[in-house]
Amino acid sequence: MIFATSGFVAASTTRVPPQPLPAASIDWVDRGPVTGSVVIKVKALPKAVSYDLHYGVVTALGMLPTSWTLLTLPGSKKATIWNLTPGAIYAFQVRALGRLGYTDWSDPMTFICG
Repeated sequence: MIFATSGFVAASTTRVPPQPLPAASIDWVDRGPVTGSVVIKVKALPKAVSYDLHYGVVTALGMLPTSWTLLTLPGSKKATIWNLTPGAIYAFQVRALGRLGYTDWSDPMTFICG
């Protein structure tokens, strides 16, 4: 009875089940420190465990790459990719891993490697 008149509200003991993560996305892509490199910043998602980034060369305008290279970003949301072909157009996509599994791949972001 004292607790009810103290003005405090009891904390809820109801557990909320894990929820799917929102869609992953890339914040930005920029030229890297040397020719043939790019720096990619993934938008942070609360409760994401890690991120998968894949990228590939775009061979036809408006088409996605036919071959992708996968890179896992364990805790970092920023990555530098080396040994890319200068002048080539690359497409990048990201997905996040949460307690319920992976999100879908993000919309592709293209960038001309310098």
